[in-house]
Amino acid sequence: MVEAAAAAFFLLPPNPIIPFAKTENFYVIYYGHLVGGRGEMTEQASRILAAGPELVIVPHSFPDGEPNLMLEVHQQFKGQGIKVLTYI
Repeated sequence: MVEAAAAAFFLLPPNPIIPFAKTENFYVIYYGHLVGGRGEMTEQASRILAAGPELVIVPHSFPDGEPNLMLEVHQQFKGQGIKVLTYI
């Protein structure tokens, strides 16, 4: 019985190869800062842009009133076709 099961195992087709995930439907929810203290884009925001997600969800501002999504940063996301959803 064990020999028959072992023989059947070798007759099974090999495991299918699963391709890498496609970048479609790639979303980013980011809770951190997109803009630095001098109004420059942060490294994290640059990495998000480089990754090219379809949608980015970020806070519009922080509890201390500090803005997070400046017009210039928003324009860079839009320029690459990335939709931006903000919340308060």
